[in-house]
Amino acid sequence: MKFNSKQGAANNNRNQGKSKKAFKPLVRPTKHPSRKQARRLTTEFHRLTTLRDAAEQAKDEAAVLRYNEMIDAMGGREEYQRASQTSTSFFSTSKWVLGYLSRNGWLYGIVNDKQVTETMSQKPPTTEGNSMDQTDTSKERPRKRRRPTRILEVGAINTELLDAAEKPRNNLNVRALDLHSMNPNRIEENDFLKIPVPANLYDVVVCSMVLNSVTTAEKRGEMLNVSKND
Repeated sequence: MKFNSKQGAANNNRNQGKSKKAFKPLVRPTKHPSRKQARRLTTEFHRLTTLRDAAEQAKDEAAVLRYNEMIDAMGGREEYQRASQTSTSFFSTSKWVLGYLSRNGWLYGIVNDKQVTETMSQKPPTTEGNSMDQTDTSKERPRKRRRPTRILEVGAINTELLDAAEKPRNNLNVRALDLHSMNPNRIEENDFLKIPVPANLYDVVVCSMVLNSVTTAEKRGEMLNVSKND
């Protein structure tokens, strides 16, 4: 029986290739959870915070301590925010918002009726009898100025809307805030329910993945009421 050296070498190469593939990591690092892990973590975080807040209302200090320990054990709010970032990487709410603004003509600003430039509705002075010089401008359409579309992003976990506002072709004014800012230099750390929101101050309020994390119906209603402060 003859031994084919070329065939043997080819088999060895294939076996070596398989062995190399077997050593590739199959699990993502904990700092970058998978989509399934992120969904499980955010769901559990909402469940525990709801139970904790209910225990606080019932003045059950032992239960509050127990739920806080469970929240800390899973990484706390920082891990929850990291999981939320993973979720938005699969479906970007900011891109959806920008698309909505574009379809409605708000991406490039909003027409300000108070600043509509007036056109001359009178005929210019002409020589009597010279009908060729009599130009009627009353039908000219006024040129409309646009002011920036004012956006308030509540619970901002990334800077996508802020980045969009910096693009020259867009006409946006974005204020982003979160209870625990992951980017203090750009995202304001503040409580939406504690900041003054005068009527008609913002044209758009973005509350992606925020209402579902508010643990009581009263606070959810308050947030919706403030969001529609017109």
